[in-house]
Amino acid sequence: MFIKILKNRFYNFLIHLSKLLLQLSCILNNPYLCSFSWGVSLFLVNFRQNNNVNKKILVLYKSFGSDDIEQLKKNKKNDFNFFYFPRNNLKIIFNYFFKEINNDLNDDKYFSSDESIEKAKKDYRNFLVKTLKIFNKKHNFNGILSFNFRYKAEKELHLACKILKIKFIVCQKESLHYSDNSPQTELYIKINSLNGEFKGDYITVYTKKFKEVLTKASIIDSKKIFVVGMPRADYYYENINPQKKHVLLLMPFWTPRKNLLQQLSFDIKKYSQNVTNVILDFALKNPDEHVIIKMKMVDKFDKHLESVIENKNIKNVFIKRGGNANNLIKDAKVVVGFQSTGLLEALILRKPVIVPYAGIKINDMFEKCILNLNEVTYSIKDNASMIKHLEDICKNKIHFPLKDKSKVDSIIDHYIGNYDGKSSDRLLNVFNKTLN
Repeated sequence: MFIKILKNRFYNFLIHLSKLLLQLSCILNNPYLCSFSWGVSLFLVNFRQNNNVNKKILVLYKSFGSDDIEQLKKNKKNDFNFFYFPRNNLKIIFNYFFKEINNDLNDDKYFSSDESIEKAKKDYRNFLVKTLKIFNKKHNFNGILSFNFRYKAEKELHLACKILKIKFIVCQKESLHYSDNSPQTELYIKINSLNGEFKGDYITVYTKKFKEVLTKASIIDSKKIFVVGMPRADYYYENINPQKKHVLLLMPFWTPRKNLLQQLSFDIKKYSQNVTNVILDFALKNPDEHVIIKMKMVDKFDKHLESVIENKNIKNVFIKRGGNANNLIKDAKVVVGFQSTGLLEALILRKPVIVPYAGIKINDMFEKCILNLNEVTYSIKDNASMIKHLEDICKNKIHFPLKDKSKVDSIIDHYIGNYDGKSSDRLLNVFNKTLN
């Protein structure tokens, strides 16, 4: 135990040291020191990885996006080594170069007519070019991979890679396409008007429809967009013997832009509280049922929920935080959620899915912005019906609502482009085609 504590403390010390070195490298304008700091971070995150291999990709770590990469690692056809790199290393440098500037740059707006902002961009880019040149001379990555072309701290990195002839690929993790007349298309056209074209080399997306969105928005030439599907969903095609152990609630339900929520008159906090209250009522009425609430991260609602469970002395509800939900979905009796790719993953396994609509004001605008799963899920309009459906599913009185396999597959294909379990193969083909 003592040795483990000592190791953790030493690890945390090295993490802290690498951040201090990074900050110092910015103050001294020293790309050599910055490169060394990056190297320390790289080692700490990937110390079991073999750096002396031929085909290497540097991955700017982001949850869920990296879940796709983890699936690639399991693929027998894979001969790439993926090295995770903390995105915060870029954010620290970005914040330093822009610290004296009162600017409104964000992921959706990067254009500016302010000379001081443009100078900061240039200085930041030049520093990245010098650092990356030193860093990649030592590590020799075939390419750099990120999960969204919009991240402001990475904009100048795209250009730095172009200058140094290092391939930069984005595996766009926000690739869901809701409807042909969704505000989503207008949003990306607006983003392009405020950001300009993507300056990296290639983008992979989940679906043909989302490729059409990016093409229409002129984000990048359509020839440089590859449709691969959602690689992490391959897991469910490989695990064909799912269990039925628990009721699973996927949280949070939705994290759209605030202005969209206002347009829709949708109180996501109130909605979330209502659904979780129903789940807790179900758990109290059915003490023999194992209920899991999967959270993405710790937040205020999470803490509130924890205290409610404790105060009501509910023994059969468990909160899981962070990490992916693969095994939880695989072994669920039923999955409850709203606007989550986890619902689509459950459909691959033909799990019963409940989508609660109690308290939601449904209109044309709302329908354009959400997953349309009504044909293959139980769309519940009131709380009592939700509890009744949960009980009936757990007692095997009702099952998956649709027997037509082709219909389910077409819905899965529409939203995540993975109806065959071969998305990892397609993404690896892109890497082999573009990075060799």
